[in-house]
Amino acid sequence: MKRWIIPALAAVMLFSASNSAHALISATLDVPVSYAFNDSDIETDGVSGTKIGISLPIFIGLALEKYEVTIKNAPGLSPISYAVSMYDFYIDLPFPFLNLGLGAGIGKGDLTGDGVNQYGPVPLGQWFATLGYPFLGLFDIHMGYHSISGKARKKGNPDIDMGATMYTVGFRVGF
Repeated sequence: MKRWIIPALAAVMLFSASNSAHALISATLDVPVSYAFNDSDIETDGVSGTKIGISLPIFIGLALEKYEVTIKNAPGLSPISYAVSMYDFYIDLPFPFLNLGLGAGIGKGDLTGDGVNQYGPVPLGQWFATLGYPFLGLFDIHMGYHSISGKARKKGNPDIDMGATMYTVGFRVGF
């Protein structure tokens, strides 16, 4: 019966280690560095945007993501733009030497450009993970992995897989 005491005590010590960036409220800002669709026939020509999040002292956070993805298109056609908006819920797990975040989100994507305006909003879902390095007690620099799923639908046509993988880098500051 006493065999569980030491592992339980170690777990409590590990999860309760003080990290000032999580002592009160922390804010995060992430930017995308890579966005690749799961469908290899869809190529991106760049991504821009931000993810802004707020974490509470109880290690729960909320975030808003807005990205603009430019899709390569056939010569002579206008570029296709894909605007992504997501609302996220995440959990921060601060360890003494690194910060781990796990979360999920829902949102939509809007396609605009030649030949895609007939598609309505694309319902999206995602899960994501971030791995950060805390420094100076109040700051964190991190990278993130996002797995996004969704399909563009048009009556009478096959669905287009709009699922993607996105990598981000970001910065957190505690207050």
